[in-house]
Amino acid sequence: MNKKAIYLDTNFIIAKQSESTITIVEELRRKGFDVFVTQMVIEEVKANNRREIAKKIDALKLISKSKLCKLYFPLEEAISFINLEEIYHTSDKRCDVFFHALFKDCIINNLDTEDLLSNLIERDMKKAPPFADGDSDKGWKDTIIWLAIMGFSSKNRYEDYYFITDDGFNKKSAQMAIEFRDAVGKDIVFVSFKDEKLMFRTLGIIEAEKQTLIDGAPFTQAEISPLSKDDVSRIKNAIHNFATTDVEYNEFGDTYRRNVFEFYEYVSKHQIEEFLDALSNDAYLFTFFDFVDIDGYFTKLNINAKTVNAIPLDSFNDMVDCWIDIKSNHQEYKEQFLAKIKQDFDSMFIEKEPGTDDLPF
Repeated sequence: MNKKAIYLDTNFIIAKQSESTITIVEELRRKGFDVFVTQMVIEEVKANNRREIAKKIDALKLISKSKLCKLYFPLEEAISFINLEEIYHTSDKRCDVFFHALFKDCIINNLDTEDLLSNLIERDMKKAPPFADGDSDKGWKDTIIWLAIMGFSSKNRYEDYYFITDDGFNKKSAQMAIEFRDAVGKDIVFVSFKDEKLMFRTLGIIEAEKQTLIDGAPFTQAEISPLSKDDVSRIKNAIHNFATTDVEYNEFGDTYRRNVFEFYEYVSKHQIEEFLDALSNDAYLFTFFDFVDIDGYFTKLNINAKTVNAIPLDSFNDMVDCWIDIKSNHQEYKEQFLAKIKQDFDSMFIEKEPGTDDLPF
C-alpha cells in the first residue's frame, strides 16, 4: 500500500474520458499514489453514457426526418430496429469491464443501505454539505460518494488524502475538510482538475514546460534531454503506423485505416516493454518478408491479444528503430513512449463478444 490516497470524482472521469483517465491514473500510481473511485462514481458514469447515447439517437431521428435524408439515405427504418435498452445494457457492461480492469480492488463500495438512507435523510434535512443550501435536494449522489470516501478512509490509513473534483465539492470544501478531519483524524485536500499543471503541482508532482509524446504525461525538466519536434513527429508516426494500417475497401484501391490488433485484456507498460524488446531481438528474422506476423509473441508473453490486420515490414522496422533509439539515446522518454503505445493499445480493447469495440466512453 502506498502512503498517499487519491479519490476521483465523477466529473473528472467524464471530462478526461477513457484514454486520459488511464494515462493519468497510471502516472499517479507510478508517483506513489493509490487511486480510488467509489461505486457511485461508476454508476454516474453509466448514467452519463446513457444520456449521451439517448441524445445521439434523438439526433439521428431528427436527421432521418429531413427531406434530403429521406431522398438519398433513408434512416427511419434502420432507426426503428434500434433496441435502446440493449444498447444501454452493453454500455453498462463495458463500463464495468473498464473500471474493474483499471481500478481492480480500488473500487469503494457504497455504505450499507440502511446506514446510507438514514445518513442521507439527516444530511438533507440539515443541508450538510455537499447538499446545497435552500430548498434544493441536489446533492444526494455527491453525498453518497462523500460518505463512502469518509467510511473507507476511517478504516484505511494513509499519510495524505486527496479528492480530485471540480464542482459543488470544492464550493463546500472548507466545511467538508473539517468533517473529514473529525471522522478520520487526517486532513483531505480538494484538488481541481481544470488546470492540470496546478493539479499535478498540488499533488507534489512538478510539471515543467516540455515537448511531450503524450498529452498530460508529466515529468520534470531535469529529466529532459534534447528531442527535436521532427523526432517527436517521427516517433508518433511510427507508433501510429505500427498500430493501424491501410486496408482497401473497393475495387478502385481506396483505403481506410484499420487497427492492427485486438486486445482482450488491458496490457501494462511492463508487458509492452517486454513485447518491444522481443520484437527488437528478433527483427532480423523478418528481413525478407513484406508483412510481419507477431501473434506468436503475444502467446509467448501471455498477452491476451491477436493480430487482425497484417503489419507492413516498413512499419514494423520503424517501430523497432524508434524503440532502440529511445532505449539507447533517450531513456528519459521511455515512460512516455510506453504510455503512448499503451494508450493506442487500450483503445483496441474489446470484450470477447461480437459487436463490442472501443473504450466505453
